[in-house]
Amino acid sequence: MKNDPSLEEAKKKILLTRPKNLYFERYVFRFYQGILDYVKLQNEKLSTLEHDLKMLEDPTMDFEMRMAITYRSERKIIIRSQIHLVAKVQDVLKRCEAALEPEEGEDHDGTYRALILTPTDYELDQKKDIEKIGDPAELRKWLQKWEYDFYWRRLINADYFKYIKRIIIGNDFL
Repeated sequence: MKNDPSLEEAKKKILLTRPKNLYFERYVFRFYQGILDYVKLQNEKLSTLEHDLKMLEDPTMDFEMRMAITYRSERKIIIRSQIHLVAKVQDVLKRCEAALEPEEGEDHDGTYRALILTPTDYELDQKKDIEKIGDPAELRKWLQKWEYDFYWRRLINADYFKYIKRIIIGNDFL
């Protein structure tokens, strides 16, 4: 059973699925959002990420405790990152339905670019917080990091969004 080639082929096909139906994609991401929310809730029963990070500021903490809290906080950071990513994808998918029929004078490519490059509420809140920094050098550093992260998130999801674009342009969404 372990070396069954059909099982290996099936695993590859599952991992290489591509979006074909906007409504099903939205369903999948809503379900995934529910899983992430549950995992976040379970991970934050003992302490929140903010509390863990505050604990890590204690220079007297022993090595084992520091490593345990670091591991715990990194897991929470990953979950929050996934929640943010899923929220962005859900937003894009939701707005894709409207993009299927662009306004007068708009084209599908322009509508698609606007969907992908529109910052999320989370990203806008981050930018507002950064813009409160008083020191110009520090402000510039954090704005550059924000912009780098903004485009990096879009880049790492480029293939997925490329398939969504094909659905929009081809009206292949049912």
